[in-house]
Amino acid sequence: MVKKAVVVTGAARRFEDLKAAYLVIGDSAVSRLTWIAQFAREDPSTWQSGTRAAHGNCILALTGFLFPPNLVGGPRIPPPLPPEDVDEVHRALKRAMHDLVNNPAGEPVDIPTDAVSVAVVRVSGVHEKPAKWGTVLTYTSPLAVLHALKDLVLVAGDRLVACRYCAAPFVAFKKQEFCGEQCAQKSRNEKKAAKKAGRKS
Repeated sequence: MVKKAVVVTGAARRFEDLKAAYLVIGDSAVSRLTWIAQFAREDPSTWQSGTRAAHGNCILALTGFLFPPNLVGGPRIPPPLPPEDVDEVHRALKRAMHDLVNNPAGEPVDIPTDAVSVAVVRVSGVHEKPAKWGTVLTYTSPLAVLHALKDLVLVAGDRLVACRYCAAPFVAFKKQEFCGEQCAQKSRNEKKAAKKAGRKS
């Protein structure tokens, strides 16, 4: 029996890419904050075009364009983020994350307000009591991801710290002190070298 080839259209491919981005960032505050920290530590000069596009999809997912794997259709599909927007978001997140974990206690890190508009909405009926209200955020720029970062830090930021070796931000698990094995090894090597130097003197 010959199987028919499945033709994936541009819109269908885009839909699948956005669903994949949802899986990458995860559905918990910790997993999303972890993704942002890893993204902020990356070097954009090493990205291929596909990597940059995938990061753009993850940024869209963090700013409200959520397409879970079981979603069949319905919501508006956003266009891909231009490469220069992905790079701008990377620079902004890298700076914000570095400042969050390295600034002295009590020193604020500003979040730009021009990337989001805030509205109040009544979610109950006109004459219904008690009246119920909510807040609607409309993101007007990819830099609105900084607002998502703020919310994630307030929920899951107890694990967000600076690497003891390179000062890069990361989400620590258990007694983790370094952002990765490379920094941990460098720290061990320097301690060994200092020990040896101490013995010689």
